[in-house]
Amino acid sequence: MAFSRDRGRARHFLALCGLLSVCGLVACGGSAPTEAAIYHDPALRPGAIDAASDVERELLSRLSTLPAGQSVRVGSGTFVLEPAYAAASGRRCRAITSIELPDARRLACEAPDGWVFVPDVRQEPGGQEPGGAAQ
Repeated sequence: MAFSRDRGRARHFLALCGLLSVCGLVACGGSAPTEAAIYHDPALRPGAIDAASDVERELLSRLSTLPAGQSVRVGSGTFVLEPAYAAASGRRCRAITSIELPDARRLACEAPDGWVFVPDVRQEPGGQEPGGAAQ
């Protein structure tokens, strides 16, 4: 009789474990979102900052062809562009510094519709790098 009672407890235990496993899978959602879902879901899309002037819009439109490391005149502004690099987001990005405003460093990245300005996570408000050192 003790044997049949132990077997019944084992079945109940296994059924409970199975139920908890199914609940855990349902609660966790299953799988990670695809790259397409991340880009097209506005809540997951990387931030973009609108160009503030016609000069900035022209700069963004020509960014793929402009050389790195030398001053470049675009409209009424002069800029120094760093080389493009592969960012953690999977996009190509470039840092841009205005000669007229040396503390005004901007970051631009390629997007499906062309280059856009993006928030620079390495820079704190006011042109300061994390840790307090001015650029």
